[in-house]
Amino acid sequence: MVLAGCVTAVLAGVLATLYACLHHVPTFYHEALTADPAAQQRASQQMIRQAAAMQNQVRREGPWQAVFTADEINGWLAVELPNSRGHLLPPELSDPRLRIEPGRLTAACQAVIRGVRSIVSLEVSVYMDSPNVLALRIRRARVGAIPWPLDRVLRATGAAMARAELPIEWRQTAGDPVALVTLRPGLVGHGRTIRVESIRLEQGQITLTGSTEREK
Repeated sequence: MVLAGCVTAVLAGVLATLYACLHHVPTFYHEALTADPAAQQRASQQMIRQAAAMQNQVRREGPWQAVFTADEINGWLAVELPNSRGHLLPPELSDPRLRIEPGRLTAACQAVIRGVRSIVSLEVSVYMDSPNVLALRIRRARVGAIPWPLDRVLRATGAAMARAELPIEWRQTAGDPVALVTLRPGLVGHGRTIRVESIRLEQGQITLTGSTEREK
């Protein structure tokens, strides 16, 4: 009886630990989800204005630059994304938010995996491999606080790019999988094309630079 009680206690402890790990919520994600709705609305509107300004810039021949903050992006994700959810996210994922740090982006969202609701997070390094080719080096993936098998991450990333109709190739760098995503900015009229040349991640913001050139 004593042994059975000890085994039961150990199993209960293991299950409690597993439950806590699966339901671990990153601090940045909790803060982003509980942000003031009015502030999210303002940030979303600023994101839309920034995107419109970028669109106007790239229509003109010459260099251009655009800056987006994490607050603006998260505001847009909170306010505008739900209206487009069916086109951008699979049904088992919801409420994505992100954190931007120097050279690194961490994204998290709620997910239902085999009937269990948890928080999935993904840490990636982001850079341009070449003009119009975005590189996403996958550093770490977790379900709650538990490492998530990278093969599932790779399948999910490939599916997301397929929904966005963006070509993707895979390679490895020091053992980390790297997704090479070919952007398709296309023509902007009058024989001009867009080149996205660099992406810089700093604390709390992303800076995109590029140029619009006349086709030769």
